[in-house]
Amino acid sequence: MSEHSMRHRFLSLPNEKKLKLDRVPSPHSHLTPVPSLSSSAILDINDTSITVTGDDFEDTCILGEGFFGRVFKMRLKSTKDSFAVKKIPFCNLDPHNPDIIADLEIGKLHPHPFLLRSYCAFTYGDAVWILLELMDISLDVLLNKVTTLNEYIPENVLKHITFSIVSALYHLRYDMGMIHRDIKPANMLANKCGQIKLGDFGTAVTLSN
Repeated sequence: MSEHSMRHRFLSLPNEKKLKLDRVPSPHSHLTPVPSLSSSAILDINDTSITVTGDDFEDTCILGEGFFGRVFKMRLKSTKDSFAVKKIPFCNLDPHNPDIIADLEIGKLHPHPFLLRSYCAFTYGDAVWILLELMDISLDVLLNKVTTLNEYIPENVLKHITFSIVSALYHLRYDMGMIHRDIKPANMLANKCGQIKLGDFGTAVTLSN
C-alpha cells in the first residue's frame, strides 16, 4: 500500500471513540483453535513441503528470552536454512494456547509484508517449538549500537521504519480487527535487505464496535 492510499484510508476511518476491547476470556478467541500439536509438522519452504521434527534442527545461538521461554537461531540440517525458533515450555502455556494461536495464525494464515512470518509448530521434549522467519537484528539492539557509536539513524531510514510499523498496525487493526498491545523496539525486526517487520503477537486482542 502506498503512502498516498494509506493516508486516504486513514481519513475515512470511523470514530475511534466507538471502539472498545472485547470482554472475552481469551484475547485470541476470534482465532481458529489450534489442533493438538504432534511431534512433527509440515514445513513449506523453497517451494517444497517437508516433514520436520526437533531432531532435524541444530542450535546456532540464542536470540532472546522472555516470560514465555526462549528464541533460538536454528538451522535445518537437510537444507541449511536458518529459522528463529520460539521454544515455549509446557509449564508456561496458557490453557487456550494464545501464544501459539496468535503466532501461527497471524504469521502464517494472514501473511503481510510487514508482519513476521511463521511456518509451523510442533512439540519436542517438554516444549512447543514455533518456527518463525529469521531476521538479522531487533531495533532495540540497533538503537543501542547506534548510540554507543555516537551516531544517528538517517531521517529517510526512520521514515521507512515508521511506515513499515504503521502499515503492520493498520493491517492488524483494519483488516484483522486486532491491536498488538506490545509495541516496542524489541518486537520490531530488520534484515540486511532493509525490511522492517513487526513480531510477537502473544498479547494481541480483538476489537469490536
